Amino acid sequence: MSEGNGSAFTDLFERLPTAVHVYRCDGAEGTAEPRFVAANPAAVRALGRGAAGARVEEVFPALRGAGISELCARVARSGSPASLGEVRLGAGDGGAPVLLVKAFPLGEGCVGVVFEDVSGLKQAHAEELRLLRIACQAAIDVVPDILFVKSADGQRYVFSNKAGAEGVGLTTETIVGKRNDDLFPPEVARHLTEMDERIAAGHERALFEEELPLEDKRTRSFQTTKVPVRDRDDKPLYIVGLVRDVTRQKEVELDLARARESLLDTIRQLSTPVLPIHHGVLVVPLIGQMDSERGERLTETLLDGIQRHQAEIVIIDITGVMTVDTSVASRLIQATRAAALLGAECVLVGIAPSIAQTLVQLGVDFGALITRGDLRAGVAYALDRKGTSAQRIGPHRR
Repeated sequence: MSEGNGSAFTDLFERLPTAVHVYRCDGAEGTAEPRFVAANPAAVRALGRGAAGARVEEVFPALRGAGISELCARVARSGSPASLGEVRLGAGDGGAPVLLVKAFPLGEGCVGVVFEDVSGLKQAHAEELRLLRIACQAAIDVVPDILFVKSADGQRYVFSNKAGAEGVGLTTETIVGKRNDDLFPPEVARHLTEMDERIAAGHERALFEEELPLEDKRTRSFQTTKVPVRDRDDKPLYIVGLVRDVTRQKEVELDLARARESLLDTIRQLSTPVLPIHHGVLVVPLIGQMDSERGERLTETLLDGIQRHQAEIVIIDITGVMTVDTSVASRLIQATRAAALLGAECVLVGIAPSIAQTLVQLGVDFGALITRGDLRAGVAYALDRKGTSAQRIGPHRR
């Protein structure tokens, strides 16, 4: 190297803002213990001034045990750069500087070692992570469902949102490290632990509903999703859980089912009303479509009305029935036969001409069943049978 280049190299070495040491490894293939040669001003400020020819640990106690000698020997033997990674000065003090140590061959048995102070970067990274954690915590705390992370080994809570922590009377800070045994009744804790063990041993997401008795002695319903988290070696690390309390939803669904059944019962009653128009005379108007369920309902309602009102004559009005086929006719005949067993006579009214024609074509025979053209004619027949004038039960006229 020319004198000018040597001067430029020296000037560069002195002005570098990063700490740099130069060590000499004179042994065969770099087997001798490295000896200190020089340090630039940045290294002096960071690590102190060393005596030429001294060993690393003798000159720089802060680097004792950091592996600088081994790093230099390895680079001297291989002739290739190498890195020691991050080294914290001092005895593990959290406030001590953190240095990123790299070594590179310089030739003639010398090795250069760069000490890059990354303390500021690590602090900035740590602060960024802290702020990110705060933001994530705030984001999931607004979720009304329970969200948590447990360790797969030991099943201790690593993380929980506000809903999960408050659900067991804790905060998001105090729930960390707790286990199922610390939070739930024994039988519930045992159930959850066994389930978490199965989930950690598997690979699939688990979605299920369960009812659990809690401290308030109430049984609550939960919809739970749990997912195992594994490392690159497929070892289970965490269990992530999302739990939704669906107790109120189940109660609402049950109330709706009861209301629906009550409404259907009311509709069934309205669809087959029994109207007493005179002592011993009932009118049963039918409207809409007749099916097997409604046919059974007709028979039940008819017999109940006959017994309750002590009816002798029942007028079945099918004016509002949309269609009458063999199936409908069969149900009507069965209902009238059942009524006859209770001593009531049935009168069928309201058969439209088109329906009458259809019944004839189908060969439907109502047998001895009495029929009349419309409701008025049916009422007149019933009152005549009862020996009562229609005027006597009609509106009073002057």
